[in-house]
Amino acid sequence: MLRFSKVLIANRGEIASRIIRTTKQMGIKSLAICNEIDKNSRYVKEADEAVYVSDSSNVFLDIDKIIEIAKNNKVDAIHPGYGFLSENPEFPKRCKENGIKFVGPSYETMRLLSSKKDAKELAQRCGIPTIPGYSGSDQSTARLLEEINKIGYPVLLKASMGGGGRGMRILSDSNSNQLAEIISSCRNEAEKHFGDGHLLLEKFLPRTRHIEIQVFGDSHGDVVQLGERECSLQRRYQKLIEESPCVSPFLLFSHLQFYLSDEERSRLYSWALTLTQQSHYEGAATVEFLCDAATRRFYFMEVNTRLQVEHLVTQCVNQQIDLVELQLRVSPRESTHS
Repeated sequence: MLRFSKVLIANRGEIASRIIRTTKQMGIKSLAICNEIDKNSRYVKEADEAVYVSDSSNVFLDIDKIIEIAKNNKVDAIHPGYGFLSENPEFPKRCKENGIKFVGPSYETMRLLSSKKDAKELAQRCGIPTIPGYSGSDQSTARLLEEINKIGYPVLLKASMGGGGRGMRILSDSNSNQLAEIISSCRNEAEKHFGDGHLLLEKFLPRTRHIEIQVFGDSHGDVVQLGERECSLQRRYQKLIEESPCVSPFLLFSHLQFYLSDEERSRLYSWALTLTQQSHYEGAATVEFLCDAATRRFYFMEVNTRLQVEHLVTQCVNQQIDLVELQLRVSPRESTHS
């Protein structure tokens, strides 16, 4: 059985501790990175080895520095965790160029799916419903204003490479006289945070349910689904509560209950598997969908190309599965069937 001997964890805090817990169980050495703020943190003490970086408070966003540390310490692989560089396509690209395995999808796959525009176009080619809108290359303010009028209010304006609610605005009759200013502000925010000012327009659905499917792929082209998570309860586009399966009949607040029928669940699973197979996905991913509560229609939204914070919810349902262990087993070319 192929196995890494040492893995660098390019992250900090809870997720670093989470990964270290699994590497210890697998007999893999862990290498942590810390700066002045983190040098006495729990994850640093738990790691087999740690590198202290005194000259960089932003080391977890510094690809050059992380690659340098990895090469100097002869690691086999880098696990990005979540946040920081975990969804930056340049990270797996640079790892490959330096002969280091990136625990996650390839540069090509991540580049494709991390772009909401490109992922949406892939979904459309696969026959998967997407929310009506505009994602074209003509990004002039005049063209966006024209498309907003075609779609009709309310409209959601968002960054193609965005996430976490950044670069998103709801456009309605109440702010229609400020559209040019809002578009400019959103574009600037997208360029600042994501390095790409491309914007999408979508019909805003005021009453929706947010369902995400956990999937996992290997280098042999096999992809499996590990169930759904219901994550509709959010604040400022940040998920507050997740549950699986969708939904428990024992939920205390009956007005929040949302049940997937067997047919709906099967359809979402099929769409999620199709998308990840078509993109040659390797590793853990979450395929997200919105359900219009008024029509019960489901639409593809996006793919998260990393291990998510809420992966532990899935593990509570699939207690025999450790997603981090799967990542570390599949990356050295094992199969999902192993």
